[in-house]
Amino acid sequence: MYAPAEFAQARADFHRALLQSCLTIDPQGRPSNSDSSNQASVAIARGIADKLQADTVVERATGQTSGNRFEAVCADFVVVTVPRMHAQRR
Repeated sequence: MYAPAEFAQARADFHRALLQSCLTIDPQGRPSNSDSSNQASVAIARGIADKLQADTVVERATGQTSGNRFEAVCADFVVVTVPRMHAQRR
């Protein structure tokens, strides 16, 4: 069973991993998880970055590099959390 505090910690670890690996903000203020040519995408991604307190200002990684990092962080979170949630549903 997953205690709320354990899930909250897993979620905090997930957010920290995103910030350390792939969620960055470029010098123009565009988050790495946005479509930089789409104002709505930039605004939504900026809202996410602000909530997670992203403050890293770096040049954007290539889409494939950033995407691969994002997939790995998400996969790690799923591996840690989903089996415990499934056991809770029984």
